[in-house]
Amino acid sequence: GVYVPGGLAAYPSSAVMAIVPAQVAGVPEIAACSPPGPSGLPHSGALAVCALLGVEEVYAVGGAQAVAAFALGTASIPAVDMVVGPGNAYVEEGKRRLFGEVGIESLAGPTELVVVADASAPPEAAALDLLAQVEHGPGSQSVLVSRDPDVLAAIEPLLPAESGVVVVQSDTLETA
Repeated sequence: GVYVPGGLAAYPSSAVMAIVPAQVAGVPEIAACSPPGPSGLPHSGALAVCALLGVEEVYAVGGAQAVAAFALGTASIPAVDMVVGPGNAYVEEGKRRLFGEVGIESLAGPTELVVVADASAPPEAAALDLLAQVEHGPGSQSVLVSRDPDVLAAIEPLLPAESGVVVVQSDTLETA
């Protein structure tokens, strides 16, 4: 069972990162759960990835409920042997509580990222890397560090004020 996040934002890449390794490992049957959007269906990107990779069982269920459905089975969702894929704190708690009923790949915590940038860092790419991590939810942390105030001045305006990215100027590369 592959959990594909999609509550706050769509993450079709998560489907690729969980389905392809399962296929390479020879898993004979793969199903996916992803939160329903306004249409009642998972995000079209997640559905497209599943279709392209040949996953025919996709359920519009998100959060800890999806983990429980995969672990225990329901009238419409068969139980699986293992639940994989990232998720928010509720998904991770569901995996923690149901470990033993079902296999899990790991318990992931909040995302953390530090970007140490110099003048060679493309500002847009650095900003996107930082924002891609904090969008994983509360508790996620991204930090931008540079010795060069011009680098910080080029990247900082690309970060929304409410993004939570911390910007730090260091004295030396060793300090960074």
